Amino acid sequence: MKTQEDPTVERETTGAICQIACEHATTLLGERPLDRLIKQELSDAVQSSSVLLELRDVLVRTGLKDRSHLLLGPFSCGTSLEARWCRHSGSPGPEPGPPKLLLDLKGGLLQIFWGQEHLNCLTLVEEHLRTYLRLQREDSADGCSRSHPRHPQPPPSPGAPSPRTEHSSDDLRTGHFNYIQDSASQRLPGPHEVVFYTETEDSPGVMLWRYPEPRVLTFVRITPVPFNTTEDPEISTADLGDVLQVPCCLEYWDELQQAFVPYREFSLSESSACQLQLPSLSLTDQQKELVASDLWRIVLNNNGEGGDEQSLDSESGSQVPCDQLVSPTALAACTRVDSCFAPWFVSSLGVSLQLAQLEVHLCHHLETLGTVPSRQLRPFLPDRKLPQEQEFMVIGAREPRVFLRQWSNGPLHCQEISFSTQVDCKLLEYRNVTHLQLLQPCVLQGQAAAASCPENTTLDVNVFVDPVFLSISQYSIHTVDTALLSWQQNGSPEAEELVYSHYVICNDTHETLRFGQVDTDENVLLASLHSHQITSDRKNTVIGYSFTWPCTVHSPDAGYMANVHLLHICIEGWGNWRWSEAFSVDNVGTLLRTIQYKGRTASLIIKVLQLSGVQKQVIICGRQVMCSYLTQDIELRVVQHYVGPDSQTVVREHCDCLEAGAKLPSYVLEDAEMTELCVRARGDEDWSQDVQLERRSRGSSSSVVQVRRHKETFTEDVQRDLFGTGTNFHDQTELVPV
Repeated sequence: MKTQEDPTVERETTGAICQIACEHATTLLGERPLDRLIKQELSDAVQSSSVLLELRDVLVRTGLKDRSHLLLGPFSCGTSLEARWCRHSGSPGPEPGPPKLLLDLKGGLLQIFWGQEHLNCLTLVEEHLRTYLRLQREDSADGCSRSHPRHPQPPPSPGAPSPRTEHSSDDLRTGHFNYIQDSASQRLPGPHEVVFYTETEDSPGVMLWRYPEPRVLTFVRITPVPFNTTEDPEISTADLGDVLQVPCCLEYWDELQQAFVPYREFSLSESSACQLQLPSLSLTDQQKELVASDLWRIVLNNNGEGGDEQSLDSESGSQVPCDQLVSPTALAACTRVDSCFAPWFVSSLGVSLQLAQLEVHLCHHLETLGTVPSRQLRPFLPDRKLPQEQEFMVIGAREPRVFLRQWSNGPLHCQEISFSTQVDCKLLEYRNVTHLQLLQPCVLQGQAAAASCPENTTLDVNVFVDPVFLSISQYSIHTVDTALLSWQQNGSPEAEELVYSHYVICNDTHETLRFGQVDTDENVLLASLHSHQITSDRKNTVIGYSFTWPCTVHSPDAGYMANVHLLHICIEGWGNWRWSEAFSVDNVGTLLRTIQYKGRTASLIIKVLQLSGVQKQVIICGRQVMCSYLTQDIELRVVQHYVGPDSQTVVREHCDCLEAGAKLPSYVLEDAEMTELCVRARGDEDWSQDVQLERRSRGSSSSVVQVRRHKETFTEDVQRDLFGTGTNFHDQTELVPV
């Protein structure tokens, strides 16, 4: 489709400019003074007014309580609003009425961010506005009732629009239009003008004409056109008959798109007439079937390339380019065009929206979601290091264009909207903190028309889309599932906290641990009995720190470089970071890693458990585990002996309260360092005798301990079990009643 910009439309690029255009009619010589005065008064009436506004770096934020989130922008655009005082569907009479409005908005990149906090804030604003408007209506109604008593009046009956239309016949050949041959400047015609463009190597031949008002073409018939074959006398068009044809296209100027739009395609022949099939005028037809425009044109030799030559092999073997067959002036002499004008053909409102790129970012706002610790991760508590805003999906539309038109025809109202764009969708997957291409780019276009009247409402929708390619995997399903659960939790802090990440690191030791990614400086501090989710925020960095998993190894089975998630751990309380050996969290199982520092050794057991199809829980614990099967709380004292950096023996005591039927965080102690264990009833002062902690080669050992509490004595059986996988990873000390 060939388009041509309207050079008469001037656009300002900066500032807000108000322009009022007035057209004055020239005073003809010999007119009477009264006629001249009336024409001068009519010509001084304002016919159009336009406002141009340019916006740069517009930002819109929503604020609720002490939280603020970006909703729109930064965005730059240019907007023009034009009001035309003319006859249209909203003002059909000859007297001045409401103007026809045209709104045009052109912008660059528009980013819209949408999450639970945005919804809650806008919902609250809507409630306040409704309350305010309701109070305003009540106040105005009370004032009117006190000042003017209301008398019941019958409602006015909706008047039917006048069916009168203004028809014209054979517009181009009855002397109302002036013919202008202009191939150099290629200017657009004025009212009652026909302009011809001859065909060149770069552009086809064109015939354009303009009416003083938007009109609907009711009849177009082209009689046989004499072809110009004088340059090649060997060709006889009489022998070719209907075989030799020139493709053409009838187009109209769309004031919203600022371009010519194809309307009907046809072919010219030297031996037969051509009559175009046009919609009939009927008030019952849908408005979208009728096209009213003041500027029309016929493009000759229309082959979709705008000026490329078309040829046809004749019987003698010669080729005749189509640009030599028909001239635009010969076409005008053979073309009959009938048109019709009625105010209801002209829309009363037009809106044009054109952007370079539109992006909708869907986010999670954790402030509005559940805060109860997940049952899957108990007894570990979340470390609350998640950023409160998480972006999980980006929906993009490249060069979106939306055009809206509205007609008012008495009680009948019609709206038409057309759109076109190229859409795609990206989804965040939490494993590698990257975007998955959920929807491959595809072209989407369509048109919708709605007609409403007191009796009924009709809706006609047509949507056309290119082949759609979706990429669905377990990772994308997990992201979508957690997104749906998040929106269901909106405004429910009593709900259970969701686990977004594919990996949850849990500290099941008494120590404060620091874990990080191998070969990077990225690390996270994790307190005892706390968990941390490795996931991403809106800037594609890992929550808590930038965790992008760059470590790669070659996979012989897969035949490509696969991501391997390698971590290492250190004990924060040791005063100097001594990292353990690296380990992977991708495979379910149990691992043992040690840390060496100034003659001391610390053993850490890493358990990788499967939470769901794509989620894993990584539990870090020490060798010594204390658990109780008693029905009452007790206190424990563990004595540790180790050799310090100065070769001196250091003695430390660890005292904790062990609740009934519970388990303490594990102790990062080697068997040789744990020398004593005493118990006592909670609240008492006397400790029991030391529990024998000699390590046996296999199986378990037990000791009976008597503990006095408030002049009562109860007996405990302290059992020490050795268990592990292949190697005795840690010891578990159990307290059971006897």
